[in-house]
Amino acid sequence: MRILPFISRLAVTLLPFLLPAPSTAQNSPLTNSLPLEVRTPYFNFWTPVPVSDTALGQVQYITQAFPGRTALVRIDGVTHSIFGQLAYATQTSVIGRNVTPTRTVFTFQIGPIALTATFFSPIEPGNWVRQSTPFTYLAFELNATDGNTHDVQLYVHAVPENFLLADAGQPITWSTVSTGLSVYEMVQLQNQRVFSENANGQAEWGQYYLATAMSDVVTYGVGPAGTLVNTFATQGSLNTVPASSLEGTSDLSTALALSRNLGNVTTKATAVFAFGFVQDPAVQYVDPIGQSHRRVPYFKTRYSSIGDLIDAFIGDFMGASSRGLELENQIAIDSAEFPDDYYATLLSMATRSVYASTVLTVEESSEGVLDPTDVMMFMKNIGAAVSANRVNPAEVLYAAFPMFMYFDADLGGPLLEPLLRYQSSGYYLQSYAGLDAGTSYPNTSFTSAVHLQGVEQTANMLIMMYAYVQASGNSTLIKTYHPLLKRWTDYLISTTLFTTNQVSGDLLNINNQTNLAIKGIIAIKAMSFMCEIVGESTNYSVSVCPPTQLRLSFTAIHVLAQYGNVSSWSSGYNMFADIWLQTNVISEDVRFTRPLLVEECSDTVADIHSARQIPADREHHPNASHRRNRYTVGQPSPRHVTFGTNYSPLIHRMYALIPYSFRFEHVRRWFCRYEIAKTHTVGNGVASDI
Repeated sequence: MRILPFISRLAVTLLPFLLPAPSTAQNSPLTNSLPLEVRTPYFNFWTPVPVSDTALGQVQYITQAFPGRTALVRIDGVTHSIFGQLAYATQTSVIGRNVTPTRTVFTFQIGPIALTATFFSPIEPGNWVRQSTPFTYLAFELNATDGNTHDVQLYVHAVPENFLLADAGQPITWSTVSTGLSVYEMVQLQNQRVFSENANGQAEWGQYYLATAMSDVVTYGVGPAGTLVNTFATQGSLNTVPASSLEGTSDLSTALALSRNLGNVTTKATAVFAFGFVQDPAVQYVDPIGQSHRRVPYFKTRYSSIGDLIDAFIGDFMGASSRGLELENQIAIDSAEFPDDYYATLLSMATRSVYASTVLTVEESSEGVLDPTDVMMFMKNIGAAVSANRVNPAEVLYAAFPMFMYFDADLGGPLLEPLLRYQSSGYYLQSYAGLDAGTSYPNTSFTSAVHLQGVEQTANMLIMMYAYVQASGNSTLIKTYHPLLKRWTDYLISTTLFTTNQVSGDLLNINNQTNLAIKGIIAIKAMSFMCEIVGESTNYSVSVCPPTQLRLSFTAIHVLAQYGNVSSWSSGYNMFADIWLQTNVISEDVRFTRPLLVEECSDTVADIHSARQIPADREHHPNASHRRNRYTVGQPSPRHVTFGTNYSPLIHRMYALIPYSFRFEHVRRWFCRYEIAKTHTVGNGVASDI
């Protein structure tokens, strides 16, 4: 079996969104927004850049920006604003920020106190209960820098109606609960519309939580935001008024608030809060015969009580922090060859965004019985301009798959299962792979409709299947769905080399596409190895040999977009899969001579800036079709930030999961340096026989 350790090949494969460095430059110009509470498709809140304390009081979700939270620190009787602008507090300024794959850290100097505020969304490889927990930490660390002792209290409040309301005036229900280990406040729409979202993309069902560890220094309350802030500023605490009696209010100033008295701070003090948004059920799955099934978060296999879940999450902060730092240190080691600040910024946010586009589920029967063996992971195509609610789109999964294989290869099975289960049934009639699991997240739906991405999506599925087997060592999936995989492979054998009316992942529709043929051939070779794994003798490894047309697709200095068309060029990014899987479709003597393609990028840099994308080939040059996809630099409209559809899907599809605007001053340089110069191996040679 050709099961090779995935990590050992990371430096060679270099999928650019895969290996984030552990920290970023303080003022990277790459991004217009930073992740805060980023955990699931509907618990996905960001803050605008440049960052200020006022801006941190705002959150962005899809196209909506609204007051999200306020954080105050009271030092020696004087109240200062950390997040939010309030009349009762002295304003402060953000003096530093840092983004990692799991954390966004803001630094303040408030008089004699150095303070950091960290939004921490853990990545928990191998622990699906923790990974499926829809909570994120907000941790504060304070240090006295003058050597003196200072009396310090912290305050946090959220105005969650902004997160929940579909229409102004909808009644909401509040509650406050103390478990003995933690205290949490909850708000929800009184009229839950399960599996529905409003015109702004907000879910119309679920419960929003604010929590902290319970102790005698914690006070809490629910009420008008101004009243709560004034109470804290005056006395350094709240009056601990439970919220259970406040139901049906639609007062937009109502807030959930928690306060913690840190007492005398001389050196270091910490305080941890948690935000969460729980949706139970999470997804409605429709099976091949049309029956609907409730899919609930995986954490329910261990925690049936939300109080127990919150207690575990709050109590695990130190452990989660330690695991998070260990993970980021490993990432730093694996990515040390590429110490670029912009690269690190981009990849850190991509990592967080990809995980936050997913939800890990199990089936729950109508009697409330869970089936922990039936695990599916669903992905929402959050940031796409077209079909933003697609479920498990195959090309997006393909772009994100190397990241999942790096962090937790076992997740490959649950990600692919929704697509495989339907397409292996008798209800799916096409010989090639489908596009997705529906277009109305959180509701799946399936169709056998004809589409023009047969080679693209079929190759995506076969490559992902083999990558999953390689990285996880689990061959169960290919044994279960082997007849389906063979059908797909037969389709590729008959269509890959001479593509007619086939659309690539870049929406390129020309006959005999070099880059598309490369992907199809790699997929066929991957299938030959999967046949070996299940003990089946096959001639797939010699079924397709690149003909003269494909050999003519490589010049001395670049890849042609179309066989024999010397005026065309392509980045040839699909060769990445050959390096990743080590299928050896591209011969070792083929090397990429970089100058021409890098020059092509450089010559069009102004157009790339304005078009906010990078071409995959000359057919999709920014001066032509790319102009359809221009957006104003800095436009905070994440539904429309796809960065175009006509360049490398290994970048574009990843970006489709990042729901907020990015500036592209440095992406052109980064792309040429990493995506082409490091990953792609093309040049004077030709594709080898497979």
